Amino acid sequence: MASYGYHRHGNDAYYHVDGLVDEDLARYGPGHHPSDEDETLLFFCHLGAELLLVSRLLGISPVLMWHGVYTAPTSVTVLNEERRYHNNAIFRIQVMRDTSHLKEGGEPVSPSGAFGPILQEE
Repeated sequence: MASYGYHRHGNDAYYHVDGLVDEDLARYGPGHHPSDEDETLLFFCHLGAELLLVSRLLGISPVLMWHGVYTAPTSVTVLNEERRYHNNAIFRIQVMRDTSHLKEGGEPVSPSGAFGPILQEE
């Protein structure tokens, strides 16, 4: 993985990439204290990276996400930050794998990344 720019810090379960992503996630990861400002974080990424980001924000193992969740290419996932437990922020999934924009445009959902047939909503 190192040849692709990924590395680990000590026994950390996550691979890190050089750049702002790690710094951004450190600011917004589980247990951070939210600011009073409304902020929107947008990530455009593929299946594996998306699930890694979601797992990091939810504070769960990425392995659970990689083995148990499929999100189609170009699907939309929305997480909501909530203030809870002594003003710490946690994230909750509002929408995951939304492909309504594809349906409205008459486009099929790509099965790329799935190991079996996927639901094609009519």
